[in-house]
Amino acid sequence: MLKKFPIYPFLFAAYPVLALGAYNVFEISVGEIWRPLAVSLALVGVILGITRLLLRDWHRAAVATTIILLLLFSYGQVYSELKSVTLAGIFPFRHRSLGSLWGLLLIAGVVWAWRWLKEPANWTPWLNLVAALLLVFPTYTIVAASVQRAVQSARYASASQGSSANPDSPDIYYIILDGYGRQDLLRDKFGYDNSDFINGLKERGFYVPDCSQSNYARTLTSLASSLNMVYVDDLPIDPKIGAGPFLKYGAVRLFLQERGYRIAAFPTGYQWSEWTDSDVFYESGLSAGVLNEFETLFAQTTLLRIPFDLMEHQITSAFRLEENRRLRTLNALTALTTFPDEDGNLFVFAHIVIPHPPYYFGANGEDVFYAPGQLSDSEERKAYADQARFISARMLGVIDTISAKSDRLPVIIVQGDHGPPPYLVAPAGRMENLNAYFLPGVDTSKVLYPSITPVNTFRVILDQYFGQNLPLLEDRSYFGLANDETLVEIPPSCPEP
Repeated sequence: MLKKFPIYPFLFAAYPVLALGAYNVFEISVGEIWRPLAVSLALVGVILGITRLLLRDWHRAAVATTIILLLLFSYGQVYSELKSVTLAGIFPFRHRSLGSLWGLLLIAGVVWAWRWLKEPANWTPWLNLVAALLLVFPTYTIVAASVQRAVQSARYASASQGSSANPDSPDIYYIILDGYGRQDLLRDKFGYDNSDFINGLKERGFYVPDCSQSNYARTLTSLASSLNMVYVDDLPIDPKIGAGPFLKYGAVRLFLQERGYRIAAFPTGYQWSEWTDSDVFYESGLSAGVLNEFETLFAQTTLLRIPFDLMEHQITSAFRLEENRRLRTLNALTALTTFPDEDGNLFVFAHIVIPHPPYYFGANGEDVFYAPGQLSDSEERKAYADQARFISARMLGVIDTISAKSDRLPVIIVQGDHGPPPYLVAPAGRMENLNAYFLPGVDTSKVLYPSITPVNTFRVILDQYFGQNLPLLEDRSYFGLANDETLVEIPPSCPEP
């Protein structure tokens, strides 16, 4: 087969989908790959059939099809790299010019395959081999990640045969506002005084540490640490798989489920923080269109980038990533107010990706969109602050609803997994996060303190409500934004009086 028939157009067509899937394997479910993969393979069949009719030779048609595919699947990526290039104040690589160039290259490539390519059959075994080798790494990455998820899920299922919960045990809400910074940081670096929010929390009985810092600068490691009550160095993390399994199936979740707690969660847009196997997984069905986010992302790497951009204001919201993200945030806020209606004891994991960019909420919740990189420094600071204003106001209402609908006052933790975007603040600022605790029936002045970090959050909760007597760890903060980056310890800081 490798020597006689040109299967390489199908393999080359599969590569962009699988490569993008492998790159985002920790942020998507594997099932999201299959539809764009099937469409890509079907498209190859159509193009190959047409070129075969025109060129009257399978091998020559396969080369022409591959050229078409290369141009089709590369356009969006090339455009993204070149669109900001200027020459004498002119942007030479916009859709009108780059699209025309792509059209000329397509015509030239097909004509070359038709008129001047000699012995195309000789290319077939080599192109089949090269295309097959290209698929090895992304396929391995996707399969390995899928196996690891399945193994971790099976371990979790076998370890979580829980007993009945104590009816006096409180529901526990762990609410993560992604990238929400500490009060003094927001005031000094973003011009946002969120004292109404902080004072509102305190009036409702929350303890808000003045010197709070996150343990890590990345969401994945920050949440894996807090949900396992240890620093990530103490977790047996496979570097090829990452910390995702320890976030989804951490020690806190196992502990509570073993004691009869039901788990509640909702979609986040990131596979590694979506607890889809929860007892209660709230999906409203809200969607901005027929394409999911991976499909939209993939389409924008192709020649479809032209109609996406040229019809930005007319095209249906099916192709707007930001609209799906906006709806997902609204879904999360609704979900939090419905969970108190559920029976039994609940552990609610609520990862809400806001005020983290991109920016799709104005200060009053109005529909906006400012993509990172398209704003000046001052404009992006305002956009971040506006999203923080929006979610701050909404959270107070959500907390009031949860408390009013609960039979017994629940434990509520509201934390930033880290501070604002690292390109807007210094490393120390990245670590300064929101941290607020509502522990009903507990004298927080005796168990909490101004510099407590998330790694100790559930050590306090399990101690106070489940009699675990867990010692508190030393509070430390480590800055680093990549898996292979050396972590730098950031000393504790407190607002100036």
